[in-house]
Amino acid sequence: MASIMLKKKIVKFLEDGKKTTTEILCHLNDTSRHGTTMNQLGNILSKSTDIKKIGMARIGKPMSPGSHENAVWAIADKTEHVDYTT
Repeated sequence: MASIMLKKKIVKFLEDGKKTTTEILCHLNDTSRHGTTMNQLGNILSKSTDIKKIGMARIGKPMSPGSHENAVWAIADKTEHVDYTT
């Protein structure tokens, strides 16, 4: 039941456009009473047919120790595959 509610919140949040996994996690934890974990969020995002992974975004400066890649998600019917960096 909690996963269904989280999925609805994610889809509503993605109506504004594509978001990274971290942006979605922060939004859910800021707007939900109990929030979620990265593991639970990953399961919801990967198994949902309404949400699609459209690319990867680099977080931080390239080749620096703290940089990493983050998946970019969008609503499935509004997607096109795009790779971009932030």
